[in-house]
Amino acid sequence: MRGRDIAVAALVGALLGLIAIVVVAFLVRANILTPAKQSQSEHGTLVALVLPAEDGVQVPRVVLYYPPGTAAPTVVDPSVEASVQGTSANRLADAYSFGGGAGLARAYAELEKMPTPVWIVIDAPTWTKLAEKDRYNVTLAQQVDVFNGVDLVSFPTGDVSVNASDTVALLQGADHLVKTERAGVLSAVAVALQDMLAARAAAVSPVTDAKESEYAAWSATLVKRPVPQSDLR
Repeated sequence: MRGRDIAVAALVGALLGLIAIVVVAFLVRANILTPAKQSQSEHGTLVALVLPAEDGVQVPRVVLYYPPGTAAPTVVDPSVEASVQGTSANRLADAYSFGGGAGLARAYAELEKMPTPVWIVIDAPTWTKLAEKDRYNVTLAQQVDVFNGVDLVSFPTGDVSVNASDTVALLQGADHLVKTERAGVLSAVAVALQDMLAARAAAVSPVTDAKESEYAAWSATLVKRPVPQSDLR
């Protein structure tokens, strides 16, 4: 009986261990439990400017991937084809609707076959605070018109000076441009976003999974970074 009891105890222990592994795996997959994350310098940082689309839904309008160190960031096309776990969605931007910044970072990591980066979301209120005192220039190859629900907003051909509120309409209108012209608008906004964060990152509190020290360390690299490089596909 003693040998049988030992065997039963061993079997029960093994089953409990297996159950624990399955439970932990489920919690990680469901983003309820997150494994220990390496520092930002290991995985880089994904930054998303999330603003309303024409239908009012909050979506990533500009996405930037910052590699470790002080290398130039990459402007990522939010409309690029990407798989979103557990859904039939097939665009990178869709991942935000299903999983927020964490979902967006996971989808980007899968797209690029890399570890999941730290993520930072600049939402509409954060963008307004960050950009309230700034204007930046965008060069348009053709006029951009967009109806904001109240008025028709027009941006003429050539160099246009844009503020925080203009950016929402400009990016909505850019959705209707040909790919190369849209890429130019996204790149211009990306450069402006980086400049503003370099100047005032400490003054805003974006939604992020970065620790406070990681966010501070990352923002300190921005003044050393070259301008964002386009990777719009």
